[in-house]
Amino acid sequence: MALKKEEDGMFLSMDGQMRLNEAEVISFFSEAYSKGQAYGPIFAEEFLEQDNGEIIPDDLKFYMAYGEIMQVLVRRVDKLNGLDQSVRSAYFGENGENLGKVNPSVNIDEGLTLPDNFGEVSETARHLSKAMGLPFCRVDLYRVNRGIVFGEITRAPGGTQTYIEEHNQAMGEQWLQAKARLTMDQLEGRPTGLIWGQEKTLNLYPVADEYSRVYRNMTSLPCRRWCY
Repeated sequence: MALKKEEDGMFLSMDGQMRLNEAEVISFFSEAYSKGQAYGPIFAEEFLEQDNGEIIPDDLKFYMAYGEIMQVLVRRVDKLNGLDQSVRSAYFGENGENLGKVNPSVNIDEGLTLPDNFGEVSETARHLSKAMGLPFCRVDLYRVNRGIVFGEITRAPGGTQTYIEEHNQAMGEQWLQAKARLTMDQLEGRPTGLIWGQEKTLNLYPVADEYSRVYRNMTSLPCRRWCY
């Protein structure tokens, strides 16, 4: 649920349907949790704003093949009114070139653009994908008024994604090549799975939670050898 905190401390839902105080927000999610409609632990995330006046920041989805860019999907939601959303998309290649209508099943807007610092942003996506240690993953970033913010890394994007044959074939070949590169790195000593850098990590999960075990058993190495 997208909420915006107002000056008086109240929380307004972005569809304008609810205005809640802090206790009511907690009660809302507690009730949803008890009904099986939400699953813990539950976090309050920062509300992100874009500098062009859009309510929802552009979503930059990097489809990655172990350090190489397969495609970049720019996704823009024009309005937020409950579940009534108008979504526009554009696809780009690794050098920022517009790929046109490679996915005929989505609403393509070739007027959408990449951020001015695309080179820097793409290097971030490359780094994260190599740290994952998978032949494929999708790195999601957001363009906001203070720069680029990390969203999530998705190993298996959901939904129906249909591409034209030529583009589909090219991405499949990149996937296979990435698997070979990853195998060669592992033969040269790269640990299997996810590599964490040496910066301190904030773990907000309860000790008994399954995600907390991931943090306790993670591989932490300098990034310069395997992730660049």
